[in-house]
Amino acid sequence: MEILAKSVYARYMQISDPDFPFPENGYAGDNIKEIAEEIYKVKKDSLKNSENLDYFREAGEKYNFNHIKNTLNKLGVHHDVFFNEKSLYENKVIQKTIEEFKAKDLVYEEDGALWLKMSREDGFQKDKVIVKSTGEPTYRLPDIAYHIDKINRGYDLVLDIFGSDHGDTYKEVLYGVRSLGYDAGKIKVIIHQMVTFKSGNESFKMSKRSDKAYYLDDLINDIGTDAVQFFFVMRGANTHLDFDIELAKDHSEKNPVYYLQYAYARICGILRNADEHLPEYKNAVIKNLNMSLIKSDEEIRLLKKLSLFGEEVLSASVSLEPHKLITYLNETAESFHRFYHNNRVVDTENKELSVLRLLICLSARQVLKNGFDIIGISSPERM
Repeated sequence: MEILAKSVYARYMQISDPDFPFPENGYAGDNIKEIAEEIYKVKKDSLKNSENLDYFREAGEKYNFNHIKNTLNKLGVHHDVFFNEKSLYENKVIQKTIEEFKAKDLVYEEDGALWLKMSREDGFQKDKVIVKSTGEPTYRLPDIAYHIDKINRGYDLVLDIFGSDHGDTYKEVLYGVRSLGYDAGKIKVIIHQMVTFKSGNESFKMSKRSDKAYYLDDLINDIGTDAVQFFFVMRGANTHLDFDIELAKDHSEKNPVYYLQYAYARICGILRNADEHLPEYKNAVIKNLNMSLIKSDEEIRLLKKLSLFGEEVLSASVSLEPHKLITYLNETAESFHRFYHNNRVVDTENKELSVLRLLICLSARQVLKNGFDIIGISSPERM
């Protein structure tokens, strides 16, 4: 946040003084210029040569949070609460956590810094600094305080999602929570491997400070919300994801999201045809139908696959592995295509069997629709 404030301030100053120095480690993105320009519209030159950068920090924070919320809204992602780390300081939760560590003799001072004693029995090789000699906390302290605060607010499950570069550091946070007597078993951690964006054989090199970045808004504009949602979910968290931009744009069965949605659209097309030529299927009563007419391997395989939907959703939920649902949906779509290829569905000369097959189509459409809703993609009726 300090770097953000200095970056915005420098861009603000450069509006009237192009030679004003930009911080060496500042954020170089166009969004920083946009924030500075918004500030200048309101404040004009009144903040020139400011010693207090709070206004620039708060303007940067507000701009970025609004931008984040708008982007997430495009993906249908809504948070009930945005928890601001600043509140941990304002409510003295950070200081209270330090006092708890001191009361249990878990910290000591050395070289002007506050160190947390790390248990060698738990596999830690050395103690860790939680407050620097400058008085600024390291990331560990507010993270520990936040998790304790969340447990105290009554949450029975805290789900943390980190990138692979946090594969070791989160253990220090859990240790801090446990050492103060809180139930760290309520905290589940998912470590995601990194994502590489590719266009053909070319990879995007990224750095948020130099603004060599591929923004989520740009990705949504390039390939659409369905492909963004689908591609991020289709791999397990512990698997590196090569996000192929060209494949995500492709309107063919090579594109996995297109393949799934095409199966749904095909079913909708079959049912539209049936509405015209065999409308009585919509009023069919199951107990009055001759189920022994369902004989082919493709029919039986598809019905068995459809019957597993509830179990698959539960399994994905319990194991915190949403990609399992995509695997299941792919298998369902494949089973449906096989069923449709090998069985005539709408046959006015064999109405009873046709009605049964149309009911199978209705079931397949419902399962696909439910699955799409869960993973957050649309259900197009025509493609």
